[in-house]
Amino acid sequence: GTLGGDFAIASGINSTGQVVGGATDASGEVHAFLWTATSGMRDLRDTLHGTFSSAVAINDLGDITGTASEVGDIRYVAFLQTPPQKWIKALGTLGSHYSYGYAINAAATVAGSSPLNNNLTPYHAFIRRKGSRLVDLGALGGRSSNSTALGISPSEQVVGWSGYSPQAFLWTASSGMQALATLGGQNSSALAINSKTQIVGFSDLSQTVTHAVLWSAPDQIQDLGTLGGSNSIAHGINDLGQVIGESTLQ
Repeated sequence: GTLGGDFAIASGINSTGQVVGGATDASGEVHAFLWTATSGMRDLRDTLHGTFSSAVAINDLGDITGTASEVGDIRYVAFLQTPPQKWIKALGTLGSHYSYGYAINAAATVAGSSPLNNNLTPYHAFIRRKGSRLVDLGALGGRSSNSTALGISPSEQVVGWSGYSPQAFLWTASSGMQALATLGGQNSSALAINSKTQIVGFSDLSQTVTHAVLWSAPDQIQDLGTLGGSNSIAHGINDLGQVIGESTLQ
């Protein structure tokens, strides 16, 4: 369903079947929602009083992250909502008016991206542990380069992309940000990670060919192929090593 408007998009699901995303209400505003089989779709009314919010990820405890606008839609910030509280908490930024929450683990540590200033570049990947401030994860290529965190494991390993030409990375507290192997092309990105440090995403073979890949270590990459076409992308992986994504057919 929707929140009374014309469309809704589901962005995340947990192992109990709770779904989060964004949907329009009767006035046309986009609001974050939580859907359950027993209660249906519920508007995650926020306390930031902007006109936009969207939930992206939910953990098995029902902790939710995403992005919401504040009063006057001047700032768009990553948020955290923890049950049974009805309100959402703004998580701050790395120095600008913007931050975006993209992933959350079982400890409610949020991973995402935030510009370092209001020029919107550079922007850096961050993590935000529950009850603390955003931690800047840096970027491949130095502080002036960009990075975005898109996935986080239960042990706080973070994956995403970074660099002037996007390159997949793995970040750990002990080793920092390190580039992942590629299939030889210019661009790559890591999109998800499981508890066994198996990582999925994509890597270019050439300027026109991109394949879904699986990393089992920073220097170990497996080409997952396609469904007959030139391009594929892996979007998610579970703890059984099952991968989902999309592929062209011809």
